[in-house]
Amino acid sequence: MKKAFNHTALCAIALLYAGQAWSIGDNGFDACVKAARQRATGEIVKIEREEKSGVLVYEIDLKTPDGATFEIVCDASSHALLKVEHELPSAEHPAFAKLKKINEEEAQAIALKAHSGKIEEVEYELDAGKAVYEFDIRLEDGRKFEVRVDAATGQILKAEQEDD
Repeated sequence: MKKAFNHTALCAIALLYAGQAWSIGDNGFDACVKAARQRATGEIVKIEREEKSGVLVYEIDLKTPDGATFEIVCDASSHALLKVEHELPSAEHPAFAKLKKINEEEAQAIALKAHSGKIEEVEYELDAGKAVYEFDIRLEDGRKFEVRVDAATGQILKAEQEDD
């Protein structure tokens, strides 16, 4: 089960669910929000509460003043950040541009050589100090693959089928 809300509805949602199993003060919500804010500065635009592999997590999306976004997944019980994804608005964003050595067209060619199809979406991410192009590719048979290409080396970092 997934519950989503934006920051402007946070207080209303807190009151609505206060008497139910996942009130805002319970289940690590406050600690996860605090951990996310320590990792990234910005406006919280969405929070989702869900269970992943039997673990209660909060997925917190923040938008920074420079147009970048962070998707942070926090374990509700340990308050550990399980995933921090830093997405930039374009390959020309200064943080991405200073790390890339291959352009988007070259990265697309590499991704399409691995999985021939139609590119449906491109994202520009910083991941563990690397600039990464992330392509969602739809194959002719309808399957969808995510292919991540290192923007400095052209190496495929990940290529896996996604569920629709």
